[in-house]
Amino acid sequence: MYLTLLLFSVTAYGLNNVLVGHMARQYDLLWVVTARGIFLGMIMLPLLLLADAEALRLEVLLPVLPFLALACVAALGANLCQTYAVRHLPMAIAVAIGQALAALVTLILELTLGLGMPHILELLCVSGVVAGVVVLGWMSSRDQPRVVTARPLWGVLAAVGFAICMASALVPLGVVSRSADPFLAAWAWEAGIGLCGLLALSLRQFRRHQPLMPARIMLKVGLCASPTMIGTGAYTYATTLGSITVAGGVLSAMMVATAIFARLIFRELLRPSQWMAIAATCLCLVALGLVQRWLS
Repeated sequence: MYLTLLLFSVTAYGLNNVLVGHMARQYDLLWVVTARGIFLGMIMLPLLLLADAEALRLEVLLPVLPFLALACVAALGANLCQTYAVRHLPMAIAVAIGQALAALVTLILELTLGLGMPHILELLCVSGVVAGVVVLGWMSSRDQPRVVTARPLWGVLAAVGFAICMASALVPLGVVSRSADPFLAAWAWEAGIGLCGLLALSLRQFRRHQPLMPARIMLKVGLCASPTMIGTGAYTYATTLGSITVAGGVLSAMMVATAIFARLIFRELLRPSQWMAIAATCLCLVALGLVQRWLS
């Protein structure tokens, strides 16, 4: 169940990467991230019907609000960094760098905060997943054209920023999922990203007036981001069943899904060596599932 939920999350986030990345190359980054969060906050409202009624009580919510706020602010920063990296790097390499580093930073944070120590076999499988997506990203980057105005160094720095921000978001999000309710955490996280984006837009408009994004473009961004609903819901529920570090490592395999969807939607060809890297990564995922079943 744990691994199945993570695979659903990986697939959904991979599709989201391709569609939202395409939008980020055309429109203002802050508007894209904000429109995504607002739209997801609206369409994910039914998740509250699945949440435990006890989790909606004030005495349960108040202790986790600081963790939720940290997760939302950090996720806003992560989304901005990722969309910026996609502008200046090939999508494959941007996602690969960000996800691989995010898994490592999540491990460091989890160990530092004492939230649990994964088994050595789990760590080996996670390392295989991370290595696989890095190799796939490196190979894929050679086939994808760069943006004319690209600044690769800034793109790499943005990918590193994504890793730090996302790890800083996933750890407190896991705390909210376990202490309150995973469905409540999934909705509040995405809606909170939109609210933080609106606050940032308001501050920016106050300092320097800029044109507003048309409603039809915001709707288009929202529709492109709709697969995230499945990804976030599956991930937050999975964190209640197993290690946050393992979840973060498996989530890095969204690079595999991103490459596949890029091929299907934008006709980006993959060489045999790239398909071999995908197969190797999938084998690591299967091994992870077998290890977890053996340990349970």
